[in-house]
Amino acid sequence: MLIPRFWSRADSRAVTPDGKTIQLRVWRGSRSSAEEARALANEAVERMAGRIRRGEGFPERYAYGDRPLREEVVLEVPADAGGDEPDAAVTRNSYGALVLNAARAFFIDVDVPPVDGPRAAASPAASLWSLADSLPLPAAVRGILDTFRPGPAAAPAAPADPAAAA
Repeated sequence: MLIPRFWSRADSRAVTPDGKTIQLRVWRGSRSSAEEARALANEAVERMAGRIRRGEGFPERYAYGDRPLREEVVLEVPADAGGDEPDAAVTRNSYGALVLNAARAFFIDVDVPPVDGPRAAASPAASLWSLADSLPLPAAVRGILDTFRPGPAAAPAAPADPAAAA
């Protein structure tokens, strides 16, 4: 899991074979240093400029997870083995929401229609906490989640079958 500590932007221009000038801007990150981030950004923008000059254009699309997102790192959970890469990190996305990034956990976004009946009284947040409580999460990730959990008065009882809500 790559969560850069340093970011750098590189700008360039390239002229297409038909004479059109294209402005380019690339961001790259590094966990090691600002200098490495700057070098990676410069290399990437020059590769892109070369593609434009040769008439190859931009790639049609980037693969999901192709490169790290440029988000503020709020908290890192160090790896158990003490390596440089964290086991998890909480970042702040462009909307201002906190996002848990985890190396060894699978997260899915499940949208379900509203439920009628006795379960409808539970808030969406209560249903999410119940679902989170039912998952086999590493202790470090559970500790991070617990820092966001509402106080005891707001914590509802877990439903009999958390998977049913999903």
